[in-house]
Amino acid sequence: MNSGAVAPILRQLLETPFSGSLRRQIMSKEAQREVEFVQLQASRGSVQSFSSGEISSLVGPTQAVDTLFVLGSGASVEELLPENFREIALQRSVGINNWAVHPFVPDFFSFESVPWVGDGKDFPRALQLLQRKEILEKSPLILVLRPSTNEGLSNLQFVPEALRKQVRLYGRVSPVTRDAHNLRIDIRSFFRHVSPRRYDLVMDSGASVVRMVSLGILLGFRRIVLTGVDLNGSPYFWERNPSYLENLVGPAPVNNQSGGVHETTDERNRPFSVVTMLCALSDYFRSELNGELLIASDTSALSGFLPTIDWRGLRP
Repeated sequence: MNSGAVAPILRQLLETPFSGSLRRQIMSKEAQREVEFVQLQASRGSVQSFSSGEISSLVGPTQAVDTLFVLGSGASVEELLPENFREIALQRSVGINNWAVHPFVPDFFSFESVPWVGDGKDFPRALQLLQRKEILEKSPLILVLRPSTNEGLSNLQFVPEALRKQVRLYGRVSPVTRDAHNLRIDIRSFFRHVSPRRYDLVMDSGASVVRMVSLGILLGFRRIVLTGVDLNGSPYFWERNPSYLENLVGPAPVNNQSGGVHETTDERNRPFSVVTMLCALSDYFRSELNGELLIASDTSALSGFLPTIDWRGLRP
Protein backbone atom coordinates (compact mmCIF):
# COMPACT_ATOMS: atom_id res chain seq x y z
CA MET A 1 0.00 0.00 0.00
CA ASN A 2 1.26 3.48 -0.91
CA SER A 3 0.43 5.61 2.12
CA GLY A 4 0.34 8.71 -0.05
CA ALA A 5 -2.49 7.46 -2.24
CA VAL A 6 -5.24 5.79 -0.22
CA ALA A 7 -9.04 5.91 -0.44
CA PRO A 8 -10.64 8.84 1.45
CA ILE A 9 -12.44 6.53 3.89
CA LEU A 10 -9.20 4.69 4.70
CA ARG A 11 -7.41 8.01 5.06
CA GLN A 12 -9.98 9.11 7.63
CA LEU A 13 -9.43 5.85 9.51
CA LEU A 14 -5.65 6.26 9.41
CA GLU A 15 -5.87 9.70 10.99
CA THR A 16 -8.00 8.72 14.01
CA PRO A 17 -6.37 8.84 17.48
CA PHE A 18 -6.44 5.03 17.67
CA SER A 19 -4.68 4.25 14.37
CA GLY A 20 -1.06 4.80 15.36
CA SER A 21 -0.31 1.07 15.35
CA LEU A 22 -1.95 0.67 11.92
CA ARG A 23 0.16 3.47 10.48
CA ARG A 24 3.23 1.84 12.04
CA GLN A 25 2.45 -1.45 10.29
CA ILE A 26 2.05 0.34 6.96
CA MET A 27 5.34 2.20 7.48
CA SER A 28 7.11 -1.07 8.30
CA LYS A 29 5.86 -2.69 5.09
CA GLU A 30 6.93 0.33 3.05
CA ALA A 31 10.33 0.19 4.76
CA GLN A 32 10.74 -3.46 3.77
CA ARG A 33 9.98 -2.65 0.13
CA GLU A 34 12.35 0.30 0.24
CA VAL A 35 15.23 -1.77 1.62
CA GLU A 36 14.75 -4.30 -1.18
CA PHE A 37 14.66 -1.52 -3.79
CA VAL A 38 17.84 0.06 -2.42
CA GLN A 39 19.64 -3.26 -2.65
CA LEU A 40 18.37 -3.76 -6.21
CA GLN A 41 19.49 -0.31 -7.34
CA ALA A 42 22.88 -0.73 -5.67
CA SER A 43 23.37 -3.99 -7.54
CA ARG A 44 22.33 -2.38 -10.82
CA GLY A 45 24.68 0.54 -10.22
CA SER A 46 27.61 -1.66 -9.13
CA VAL A 47 27.92 0.24 -5.85
CA GLN A 48 27.33 -0.65 -2.22
CA SER A 49 24.13 -0.10 -0.26
CA PHE A 50 24.05 1.94 2.91
CA SER A 51 24.91 0.27 6.19
CA SER A 52 24.24 2.34 9.29
CA GLY A 53 26.76 0.29 11.27
CA GLU A 54 29.50 1.07 8.75
CA ILE A 55 28.53 4.75 8.55
CA SER A 56 28.49 5.04 12.33
CA SER A 57 31.95 3.50 12.65
CA LEU A 58 33.37 5.94 10.09
CA VAL A 59 31.57 9.24 10.76
CA GLY A 60 29.42 8.65 13.83
CA PRO A 61 29.79 10.42 17.17
CA THR A 62 32.55 9.62 19.63
CA GLN A 63 33.29 10.60 23.20
CA ALA A 64 34.92 13.81 21.94
CA VAL A 65 32.62 14.44 18.95
CA ASP A 66 28.89 14.89 19.52
CA THR A 67 27.79 17.40 16.85
CA LEU A 68 26.81 16.92 13.21
CA PHE A 69 26.87 19.97 10.94
CA VAL A 70 24.55 19.77 7.92
CA LEU A 71 26.06 22.04 5.27
CA GLY A 72 23.63 23.60 2.79
CA SER A 73 24.10 26.14 0.01
CA GLY A 74 22.35 29.20 1.46
CA ALA A 75 23.99 32.62 1.42
CA SER A 76 24.28 32.58 5.21
CA VAL A 77 27.35 30.36 4.75
CA GLU A 78 29.15 33.64 4.03
CA GLU A 79 28.49 34.73 7.62
CA LEU A 80 30.73 31.96 8.96
CA LEU A 81 34.16 32.94 10.23
CA PRO A 82 37.37 30.93 9.84
CA GLU A 83 37.13 29.94 13.52
CA ASN A 84 33.64 28.57 12.87
CA PHE A 85 35.01 26.26 10.19
CA ARG A 86 37.80 25.20 12.52
CA GLU A 87 35.12 24.20 15.02
CA ILE A 88 33.14 22.36 12.34
CA ALA A 89 36.31 20.46 11.39
CA LEU A 90 36.61 19.22 14.98
CA GLN A 91 33.11 17.76 14.81
CA ARG A 92 31.35 15.82 12.00
CA SER A 93 29.89 17.36 8.86
CA VAL A 94 27.90 16.42 5.78
CA GLY A 95 27.78 18.55 2.64
CA ILE A 96 24.49 18.49 0.73
CA ASN A 97 24.40 18.42 -3.08
CA ASN A 98 26.36 21.45 -4.38
CA TRP A 99 28.43 21.90 -1.22
CA ALA A 100 31.47 20.51 -3.06
CA VAL A 101 31.98 23.94 -4.65
CA HIS A 102 33.05 25.19 -1.19
CA PRO A 103 36.71 24.75 -0.17
CA PHE A 104 35.78 23.15 3.16
CA VAL A 105 35.71 19.36 2.70
CA PRO A 106 33.21 17.64 5.03
CA ASP A 107 33.37 14.11 6.40
CA PHE A 108 30.79 12.93 3.88
CA PHE A 109 28.50 14.19 1.14
CA SER A 110 24.81 13.65 0.45
CA PHE A 111 23.31 13.72 -3.04
CA GLU A 112 19.92 13.12 -4.60
CA SER A 113 18.49 12.97 -8.11
CA VAL A 114 15.61 15.45 -8.56
CA PRO A 115 14.96 15.59 -12.33
CA TRP A 116 11.72 17.56 -11.87
CA VAL A 117 13.54 20.60 -10.40
CA GLY A 118 14.91 23.20 -12.83
CA ASP A 119 16.59 21.68 -15.87
CA GLY A 120 16.83 18.29 -14.15
CA LYS A 121 20.63 18.17 -14.31
CA ASP A 122 21.55 19.22 -10.79
CA PHE A 123 22.53 15.68 -9.81
CA PRO A 124 25.20 15.00 -12.47
CA ARG A 125 26.51 18.57 -12.11
CA ALA A 126 26.91 18.15 -8.35
CA LEU A 127 28.69 14.80 -8.71
CA GLN A 128 31.23 16.31 -11.08
CA LEU A 129 32.14 18.91 -8.45
CA LEU A 130 33.75 16.06 -6.49
CA GLN A 131 36.74 16.07 -8.87
CA ARG A 132 38.54 18.68 -6.76
CA LYS A 133 42.00 17.59 -5.56
CA GLU A 134 41.23 18.28 -1.89
CA ILE A 135 38.12 16.10 -2.03
CA LEU A 136 39.86 13.26 -3.81
CA GLU A 137 42.64 13.30 -1.21
CA LYS A 138 40.24 13.15 1.74
CA SER A 139 38.13 10.44 0.05
CA PRO A 140 34.87 11.17 1.91
CA LEU A 141 31.86 8.89 1.91
CA ILE A 142 29.32 9.64 -0.82
CA LEU A 143 25.74 8.98 0.27
CA VAL A 144 23.24 8.96 -2.59
CA LEU A 145 19.49 8.64 -2.18
CA ARG A 146 18.70 5.60 -4.32
CA PRO A 147 17.67 6.93 -7.76
CA SER A 148 14.17 5.83 -8.67
CA THR A 149 14.92 5.49 -12.40
CA ASN A 150 17.62 3.89 -14.53
CA GLU A 151 18.44 7.32 -15.95
CA GLY A 152 19.09 8.64 -12.47
CA LEU A 153 21.17 5.59 -11.66
CA SER A 154 23.26 6.08 -14.80
CA ASN A 155 24.39 9.46 -13.46
CA LEU A 156 26.63 7.64 -11.00
CA GLN A 157 29.09 7.51 -13.88
CA PHE A 158 29.92 11.13 -13.00
CA VAL A 159 31.37 10.13 -9.63
CA PRO A 160 35.16 10.36 -9.98
CA GLU A 161 36.67 6.91 -10.35
CA ALA A 162 38.82 7.43 -7.25
CA LEU A 163 35.67 7.89 -5.16
CA ARG A 164 33.56 5.17 -6.70
CA LYS A 165 34.26 2.77 -3.84
CA GLN A 166 32.99 5.41 -1.40
CA VAL A 167 29.46 5.52 -2.84
CA ARG A 168 26.61 4.16 -0.71
CA LEU A 169 22.99 4.15 -1.86
CA TYR A 170 20.50 4.71 0.93
CA GLY A 171 16.72 4.61 1.24
CA ARG A 172 14.01 6.52 3.02
CA VAL A 173 10.52 6.11 4.40
CA SER A 174 7.95 8.87 4.87
CA PRO A 175 5.37 9.36 7.61
CA VAL A 176 2.09 7.62 6.85
CA THR A 177 -0.01 10.35 8.42
CA ARG A 178 -1.00 13.49 6.54
CA ASP A 179 -2.21 15.22 9.68
CA ALA A 180 0.43 17.33 11.46
CA HIS A 181 -1.21 16.47 14.79
CA ASN A 182 -0.20 12.83 14.25
CA LEU A 183 3.27 13.55 12.95
CA ARG A 184 5.06 13.20 16.27
CA ILE A 185 3.46 9.77 16.76
CA ASP A 186 4.72 8.60 13.36
CA ILE A 187 8.19 10.00 14.02
CA ARG A 188 8.33 8.16 17.34
CA SER A 189 7.13 4.99 15.60
CA PHE A 190 9.91 5.29 13.05
CA PHE A 191 12.72 5.72 15.55
CA ARG A 192 11.39 3.27 18.14
CA HIS A 193 9.88 0.50 16.03
CA VAL A 194 10.64 0.76 12.30
CA SER A 195 14.26 1.90 12.54
CA PRO A 196 15.47 -0.84 14.93
CA ARG A 197 14.29 -3.41 12.40
CA ARG A 198 15.28 -1.49 9.26
CA TYR A 199 18.06 0.68 10.61
CA ASP A 200 19.47 1.28 7.16
CA LEU A 201 16.72 3.73 6.22
CA VAL A 202 16.15 7.34 7.19
CA MET A 203 12.93 9.31 7.63
CA ASP A 204 12.00 11.73 4.87
CA SER A 205 9.43 14.13 3.51
CA GLY A 206 11.09 15.07 0.25
CA ALA A 207 14.06 17.10 1.54
CA SER A 208 17.78 16.32 1.85
CA VAL A 209 18.07 18.24 5.10
CA VAL A 210 15.28 16.19 6.70
CA ARG A 211 17.04 12.97 5.72
CA MET A 212 20.37 14.15 7.13
CA VAL A 213 18.78 15.27 10.40
CA SER A 214 17.12 11.86 10.62
CA LEU A 215 20.49 10.21 9.97
CA GLY A 216 22.13 12.31 12.65
CA ILE A 217 19.52 11.23 15.17
CA LEU A 218 19.89 7.58 14.16
CA LEU A 219 23.66 7.70 14.52
CA GLY A 220 23.38 9.11 18.03
CA PHE A 221 24.62 12.69 17.72
CA ARG A 222 23.61 14.91 20.63
CA ARG A 223 23.54 18.09 18.59
CA ILE A 224 22.72 18.76 14.91
CA VAL A 225 23.42 22.18 13.39
CA LEU A 226 21.83 23.32 10.11
CA THR A 227 24.35 25.52 8.32
CA GLY A 228 23.45 27.38 5.14
CA VAL A 229 19.91 25.98 5.32
CA ASP A 230 18.16 29.28 4.59
CA LEU A 231 15.01 28.16 2.71
CA ASN A 232 14.05 31.74 1.97
CA GLY A 233 14.83 32.21 -1.70
CA SER A 234 18.08 34.05 -0.98
CA PRO A 235 21.07 33.63 -3.29
CA TYR A 236 23.31 30.63 -2.78
CA PHE A 237 26.72 31.26 -1.23
CA TRP A 238 28.59 31.03 -4.54
CA GLU A 239 26.24 33.66 -6.00
CA ARG A 240 26.91 35.96 -3.06
CA ASN A 241 30.64 35.33 -3.50
CA PRO A 242 31.51 34.28 -7.09
CA SER A 243 35.16 33.69 -6.13
CA TYR A 244 34.15 30.10 -5.29
CA LEU A 245 33.76 29.51 -9.04
CA GLU A 246 37.17 30.82 -10.10
CA ASN A 247 39.01 27.48 -9.94
CA LEU A 248 36.01 25.26 -10.41
CA VAL A 249 36.44 21.66 -11.49
CA GLY A 250 33.39 20.52 -13.42
CA PRO A 251 30.32 22.51 -14.52
CA ALA A 252 29.14 25.41 -12.39
CA PRO A 253 26.22 24.72 -10.04
CA VAL A 254 22.84 26.26 -10.80
CA ASN A 255 20.43 27.86 -8.33
CA ASN A 256 17.08 26.39 -9.34
CA GLN A 257 15.45 27.89 -6.22
CA SER A 258 16.10 31.49 -7.19
CA GLY A 259 13.25 33.97 -7.04
CA GLY A 260 11.08 32.39 -4.35
CA VAL A 261 10.90 30.16 -1.34
CA HIS A 262 12.62 26.79 -1.47
CA GLU A 263 10.65 24.06 -3.25
CA THR A 264 10.89 21.80 -0.20
CA THR A 265 8.49 24.17 1.59
CA ASP A 266 5.79 23.27 -0.95
CA GLU A 267 3.48 20.50 0.32
CA ARG A 268 1.87 19.81 -3.05
CA ASN A 269 4.37 17.03 -3.85
CA ARG A 270 5.45 15.87 -0.37
CA PRO A 271 3.70 14.72 2.81
CA PHE A 272 4.86 17.74 4.86
CA SER A 273 6.91 20.85 4.21
CA VAL A 274 10.55 20.84 5.28
CA VAL A 275 9.73 23.36 8.02
CA THR A 276 6.96 21.19 9.49
CA MET A 277 9.17 18.10 9.43
CA LEU A 278 12.18 19.80 10.97
CA CYS A 279 10.08 21.27 13.76
CA ALA A 280 8.56 17.85 14.50
CA LEU A 281 11.96 16.15 14.41
CA SER A 282 13.35 18.85 16.69
CA ASP A 283 10.53 18.28 19.16
CA TYR A 284 11.17 14.52 19.20
CA PHE A 285 14.94 14.97 19.41
CA ARG A 286 14.71 17.40 22.30
CA SER A 287 11.93 15.85 24.37
CA GLU A 288 12.81 12.16 24.01
CA LEU A 289 16.56 12.12 23.40
CA ASN A 290 17.66 15.36 25.06
CA GLY A 291 19.17 16.44 21.75
CA GLU A 292 19.40 19.84 20.10
CA LEU A 293 18.54 20.79 16.52
CA LEU A 294 20.03 24.23 15.87
CA ILE A 295 20.58 26.68 13.03
CA ALA A 296 23.84 28.51 12.38
CA SER A 297 22.25 31.79 11.27
CA ASP A 298 19.22 33.76 12.40
CA THR A 299 18.66 34.85 8.78
CA SER A 300 17.32 31.37 8.00
CA ALA A 301 13.59 30.92 7.48
CA LEU A 302 13.86 28.47 10.38
CA SER A 303 14.92 31.18 12.82
CA GLY A 304 11.40 31.49 14.20
CA PHE A 305 11.28 27.76 14.97
CA LEU A 306 14.77 26.60 15.92
CA PRO A 307 17.37 28.13 18.24
CA THR A 308 20.62 29.57 16.91
CA ILE A 309 23.92 27.93 17.84
CA ASP A 310 26.11 29.49 20.50
CA TRP A 311 29.55 28.84 19.06
CA ARG A 312 31.23 29.70 22.35
CA GLY A 313 29.39 26.90 24.16
CA LEU A 314 29.70 24.27 21.46
CA ARG A 315 32.32 22.12 23.15
CA PRO A 316 32.39 21.06 26.83
